[in-house]
Amino acid sequence: MNVDVQQFPDRAELCFQAAESLLDVVTSALQQRGIAHVVLTGGSTGIGILTALSERRRARTALDWSNVHFWFGDERYLPENDGDRNSLQADQSVLNELVAEGLIGQAQVHRVAGPDASKDIADAARRYSEALAEAASTSPGPDARLPRFDVLLLGVGPDAHVASLFPDRSGPTELGATVIPVENSPKPPSLRVSLTVEAINTADRVWFVVAGADKADAVGSVRAAQQAGERDAQRLPASLVQGRQETVWWLDDAAAGL
Repeated sequence: MNVDVQQFPDRAELCFQAAESLLDVVTSALQQRGIAHVVLTGGSTGIGILTALSERRRARTALDWSNVHFWFGDERYLPENDGDRNSLQADQSVLNELVAEGLIGQAQVHRVAGPDASKDIADAARRYSEALAEAASTSPGPDARLPRFDVLLLGVGPDAHVASLFPDRSGPTELGATVIPVENSPKPPSLRVSLTVEAINTADRVWFVVAGADKADAVGSVRAAQQAGERDAQRLPASLVQGRQETVWWLDDAAAGL
């Protein structure tokens, strides 16, 4: 696996530089294909990148945002106005501003339905997979069930989980689906919806965005597994993940173990 590492002194610099690179990726996708699909992640670093994006004037002026689509790698199965939802945090950090300025429409932000907008968690997962398949019909990726993801952001937990795919659970090894309901998350809330490894690995670029000393052990273990060409589904779900074109670790010094 070809893996790159971008390391910065602190989370703020990491988020700034990742936001700049994200704009570059989106710009290139729009120039080449006229459309871009970005998969967002939650957590302090994932949302920090979106906050940094909102502060970049270039994000307002240099792009045709009307053809940029936003997805989520996972979501907590909570009401859609719950502050713990990744989508609401993303809205508050940058997406609401883009909508308010008329740069994107709400239909470009593809949210996972919560319990207030779906029958149950299985229904939410099914509807999200259908939305992905519909997008694939006009912007096909390497998997006919999915659009082409230009970049997919992922945090990594202290237990080496990614999205809502946790160690010692069946999620990391699920096959045949792009989206799964997660009903036994060891991290609250227990109900979640997640892309599968199968879906994540269709992305052109997978970016691990990780900051903080509490992540250092997990980062070290996963990177060592990647360097050895090992895939440890039960202990290190993050080791299963890679981008088709590039895999990049965006780290601050603390997460890198310094």
